[in-house]
Amino acid sequence: MNGVPNIITFSGNRRGMDDRLGADNCVASLNRIKAHAEDKGVTICMEYLNSKVNHKDYMFDHIAWGVDVMPRVNSPRVKILFDIYHAQIMDGDIVITSASSTNGSGTSIRRRSGTP
Repeated sequence: MNGVPNIITFSGNRRGMDDRLGADNCVASLNRIKAHAEDKGVTICMEYLNSKVNHKDYMFDHIAWGVDVMPRVNSPRVKILFDIYHAQIMDGDIVITSASSTNGSGTSIRRRSGTP
């Protein structure tokens, strides 16, 4: 295989922006690039981070936000990067949160990391 199989992207910070507007902007941006990713076989992984401890003001800090975005992008090459460390801090109960991150569509990649 040539090239890169996955690339991580971020939602960005709120900077006073409403979550809905941020999600709409993210959907618009991902929809502009998804065809290129699909053509090249690259998976775009939208990272879910915590805003309580490490990433103040980060937009995608609750799984429900990403679960709203993914079906609106509707691409097998755009997925949630579900990091258990960040999920536990923000939404707790990893089993339920992890199951809800796929929204029945399998649009989640899981990663675990240690607590700093």
